[in-house]
Amino acid sequence: MMRYAVGLVCMCVMISAETPPARAMGDDDAKPTGTIDVTVSFNKSQPAFEGWGTSLCWWAHGVGDWPDDKLDELIDWIGNPETGLGYTIFRYNIGGGDDPTHHHMRRHADIPGFRAGPDVPYDWNADAKQRRVLEKLVARVDKPIVEAFSNSPPYWMTISGCASGNVGGVSNLRPEMFDAFADYLADVVKHYRDERGITFRSVEPLNEPNAGWWTSGHNQEGCHFSTAEQGRIILALRRALDARGLREVQISASDANSIDGCLANMEAYDSRTIEALGQINTHSYWGIRRAALRKFAARHGKRLWQSESGPMQCRGDQMDAALFMAECIVNDLNGMQPAAWLEWQVVSEGNWGCIHIDEETRELRKSPSFFAFSAFTRAVRPGDVLLDVAPAEVVAAYSSARKEIVVVAVNATKKRRAYRCRFKGLEAHAERATMVNAFEGGGSEAIEFRGDAVVVDVAPKSVVTLRVAGASFVEPTKASSSKQ
Repeated sequence: MMRYAVGLVCMCVMISAETPPARAMGDDDAKPTGTIDVTVSFNKSQPAFEGWGTSLCWWAHGVGDWPDDKLDELIDWIGNPETGLGYTIFRYNIGGGDDPTHHHMRRHADIPGFRAGPDVPYDWNADAKQRRVLEKLVARVDKPIVEAFSNSPPYWMTISGCASGNVGGVSNLRPEMFDAFADYLADVVKHYRDERGITFRSVEPLNEPNAGWWTSGHNQEGCHFSTAEQGRIILALRRALDARGLREVQISASDANSIDGCLANMEAYDSRTIEALGQINTHSYWGIRRAALRKFAARHGKRLWQSESGPMQCRGDQMDAALFMAECIVNDLNGMQPAAWLEWQVVSEGNWGCIHIDEETRELRKSPSFFAFSAFTRAVRPGDVLLDVAPAEVVAAYSSARKEIVVVAVNATKKRRAYRCRFKGLEAHAERATMVNAFEGGGSEAIEFRGDAVVVDVAPKSVVTLRVAGASFVEPTKASSSKQ
């Protein structure tokens, strides 16, 4: 039985870099173009969502020497769950370090390595700027999760002598250096745990390893690994971690550029390699086999992360990029149902990143993506459970701690759109429903219940968050019996 009560709130987040005035509705968008019926239901086998996050390279290397007051302001924009993005997951880049005579890396992408040669001791102060940002983030957020990852081995372990790749984009780690590279990563993880008090829950030795664009003289670190070589470094890293008493540190892979590529890697790994993994990471720039990857991870008992994404395929402006990414989040969360969703760099420029900065004045600016992302990240929090949605037009989640259901809907079109949401197996207790537009002075308006459903009217080019408070999901048998 469905009973609605107090506590249904719909926040309409109009995407803009600045707070816009209330908009007048024209004749062309006054009415929804059509109503989409959406059924939201609880899947008790779905694990809890772990959260949202970002990698730290390259932006943290760029801002790590800022004064405390300015850096703390940036950290709050990233970590504050009420006024910021509420990120709690951070991927720290273990830099390989390039040949010091090379000068081809893009700005801030020249992440220092900790060891300049095979006979040179570790310099644990080499990456002080990125480390400072990591430490501030870990101190700022509640229950942070941190992962270490590598883009390339140190240049002196490579075939080309360059940390950006090999000639022709082929494999670049010297065959005799697999164990040395694994030792390097494990040493860094151990140092951070023992000396810095930061425990990496997982470490990823690969980044887009199937790609052929990692070439010498490129503008960022990268290294191609064949599928067989991926398995070899995963097993070598497992041995290196275990030898240092780091058995609790998991290995993630393969961080392929596409969902389909990640699945192909997983299907090609032998049983020993799969067993050595604790987590499957994929980027979602490309690919469509979300459900197949989700099923593979579930079948093998592996946690699944969407570990990197961004508006690579978007050719519009910042508004277009924000809405493009909002739709990407909807597709990824429904198709893969990952335990976490991370963007590439929270601080960037152009269409990328939620936060833009003026490096001279250190002024911060929220890009349109900040508003689009925060509609999701403030609503779906760590510990919530993603709900099954049919058709997969919106994102929905349930919090047993808050007794709240949230629905996030995206409308990237120029016409109004409406979603009629029905909650299967839901018991809720409410007396009214309201809609709050975050950019129109905090005012609210009533939302009408129509039968057993609530209709969410989404303005053009906007993201809407629906909140149903005082809610709980019940077993279908209980829900059915309550109607009799």
